[in-house]
Amino acid sequence: MGLLILWFLIWAGVCGIVASNRGRSPLGWAVLGFLLSFIALIILLCLPNPIEEQAKLSRLQREAEEAQEEAEEARRRERDAERGRQQAEHEKRLAEIKAAEIAAAETKACPRCAETIKRAAVVCRFCGHEFEQSVQSA
Repeated sequence: MGLLILWFLIWAGVCGIVASNRGRSPLGWAVLGFLLSFIALIILLCLPNPIEEQAKLSRLQREAEEAQEEAEEARRRERDAERGRQQAEHEKRLAEIKAAEIAAAETKACPRCAETIKRAAVVCRFCGHEFEQSVQSA
């Protein structure tokens, strides 16, 4: 009878140690090990390890956060690129306006046909109207 109790105490100790290493209650599994012997150990080994599960969950959360940060960074880069494109378009329009102003300063309208001709023109190329010559300094 004493050997039988020793046998169950050994299984209780083994189950308690294994349960402690796997993040389970050592006292509860020691009691189950005493009552069920090796069957409790088999059950314990078949259960998932909560420490590993928690580590896996933490790793997945970190990966999800990193993926979210990368997505935010990609959106930020896209916004910056869009701002750059808008600024380039704005500068292009300003250059076109400036070029139009320069062209307008270098041209004049014919009083007879209203066509645009160069400011230095003496005769309109469209209708032949002759302009008065003014003295220009070079």
